[in-house]
Order: sequence, then C-alpha cells, then structure tokens
Amino acid sequence: MPFLTHAFRKYLFFVFPFLASSPLVESLDYLNKDAVAVSGDWKRNSWFGYYHDGGSGWIYHPELEWIYPSSPDGNSSWLYLHEMDWAWTTADFYPWLYFHKLEDWRYFERERRFYDAQTESWEIREVLSEQLAQIESRSEENSIGEEPNPATGSQEETDSNGPRLIYYFLTVISGKGGSASGGGDYLEGTITGLAATPAKGYRFLNWSGDGVADANASATTVTMDQDRNLTANFAILQKVLSLNAGMGGTVTGANTYDHGSEANISAVANTGYQFLNWTGGGVTDANASTTTVTMDQDRNLTANFAIQQKVLSLNAGFGGTVTGANTYDYGSEANISAVANTGYQFLNWTGDQVTDANASTITVT
Repeated sequence: MPFLTHAFRKYLFFVFPFLASSPLVESLDYLNKDAVAVSGDWKRNSWFGYYHDGGSGWIYHPELEWIYPSSPDGNSSWLYLHEMDWAWTTADFYPWLYFHKLEDWRYFERERRFYDAQTESWEIREVLSEQLAQIESRSEENSIGEEPNPATGSQEETDSNGPRLIYYFLTVISGKGGSASGGGDYLEGTITGLAATPAKGYRFLNWSGDGVADANASATTVTMDQDRNLTANFAILQKVLSLNAGMGGTVTGANTYDHGSEANISAVANTGYQFLNWTGGGVTDANASTTTVTMDQDRNLTANFAIQQKVLSLNAGFGGTVTGANTYDYGSEANISAVANTGYQFLNWTGDQVTDANASTITVT
C-alpha cells in the first residue's frame, strides 16, 4: 500500500499552506463534476465512490457516512465528517484525507479505517474522533476570552461540543404496481411526507415498515428519529365479469378476474337454436361462441341465440296440388294440405314427421 513518507508529507505542507483553514459554504461542485446519476438521488464518483445527495447540503457515503462537502476553489473538496470535523482531499490524493484539527494525514480504508503513517498503525473511527475531540478541548481552553473564529464554521454544524446535526436516511421503495416518493436524508425529528401512486389497474394496499403515521393511507407522514426502510405495497384490481344467456342457450366464464387479464367465455346453444353473437364491450370476436374478453373494467355481456329455421318442401304427385311449403321455426307445427284434381283422389303422404299419412290436411312437426 503506497503510504506517504514523512518527506512527502512535509512536501505537502509546503505546497498546500491553505489547508490551515476550513470552508463555510456547502458545495458539491468538485464531487459532482466527476459523478454520474445511478438511481434516485444516488450518484457515483469515479474516485470517491457512491454517495447519496438528497439536496439538504449533507451527503451520505456508505463508508465515510454523513458528510457535509465544500469546494471553495472547485479543484479540491473539504469534507465535514460527523464528529470528526473537516478533512481535505482531491481525486489525486483520496483515500488520503488531511484533517484540519489534526494537522495531519490519514489513509482511509473501509475495513481497517484510518492509517497513521507516523505510528504506522490503524485507528478505528471512534479513536480518531476522540483524538480530534481532545484537540478541540485543548483549543477551547487556550482560547478562553478570545473572539470565536468564523473560519471554524457554523456552531450548530461543526462545533464538536455544541449541538449535533443528526441526519437519518429514509429509503422508500415501491412494490409491483405503483410508485412511491419521499425518500432522502432528513434532520432528526423531521416529520416528512410519503406518497404512493398506484399504476393503472392497481390499488394502494399499505405501507410496510415502522414509523408511518397511517400505514393504510397512500398519502401520510413518517417521523425520522432513526434510519427507516419503507415499502409501498399495491394489489392488482379485481374486475367482475357478468354473463347473461338469451333465450335458447347457456353461457360459462362469469367470474372475478385480475385487471387486464383475458377471460375465456363460451356460449352453447340449446337444441333447435343457434348462437348469434355477444353484445357488450371488450369481446375479442363477438361472432364466435367461444372467445375471450379483456378485463380492464367490470364487464356485462349477453350471449344471443336465434331459433333455427327449418324448410318444409312439398311435392304433389300426378293428379293433384299441395299447399303449406315454407320455412318454419324449429319445433313448430306446419299445416299442409293436398287437393286432388277432378277424376283423382288423395292417396297418402310420404315422408317424415307426418301426423296422419292418410289425411289430406294434416300437421307436420
């Protein structure tokens, strides 16, 4: 690992004498100019890694945690680390950090934390924080009666013995069927709004996770007294398919279906009837007895049937005439009659469904 030598460190102090003062103005210019958006408010910088920028002035780094960045010159970055005061770095030096109060460098590594090149040892965050706190305490003892130096920054934000700004991170995700908003980093105690919007064909179900004022309301609030992870849950809408059979048949397929699904429907004509069509919206083929219907809303369909028409053909043998030939409804009784010519007499009827084959006037089914 290329740790700084003592000679190199002295060279840095010579080249960068301006490191003796810390910035006041929040600025992400230096970090952002080499960063790309990843997801939501998350960004990735090629040398600094991932960080979350919720627009509050503070950013969250998965390894360094909460940071208040500043870049007075646009060519380097001051980072106010929670409980550790200001540290300075650039793309060329990172993960080396120059701590303002410590007046020394530390090499940062996620697993072993901070490396002190003078003692050639690693320090966890709490140990380094304690060192910085002791330096602050000695500095205050030596400056009793002196005017406060405005270069040390906001008391509320940077004084290690003053009020602490504690931020918590709210992660808001949405389940299938909608979107949710409200995630970000918030000052401790903030009551912030949540909003869940179902997609077409879905309805809001509830929020899962703690701290939500009303878990069953799509628009509600959450109290940020700790990091929170919330999920907006949605359920697909159910649509009712009602089927009606007109006279002469039966239907199948009536049920409750998921919004947007395709329901299978079928119509069967009774004996003597034929399927005519479907009336009602959403049917794929209204003239097919078996088809589908799109369930993007409640549907009410009717299967229409028509009685079959049967043709009665009559033929007169030599010596007479017949009447009654026509088209009749299936199952009806048709009257037929045979009249003999002069010199002839009626003999009989031949064919099916004749009620009395020997009568000249009869009915046929």
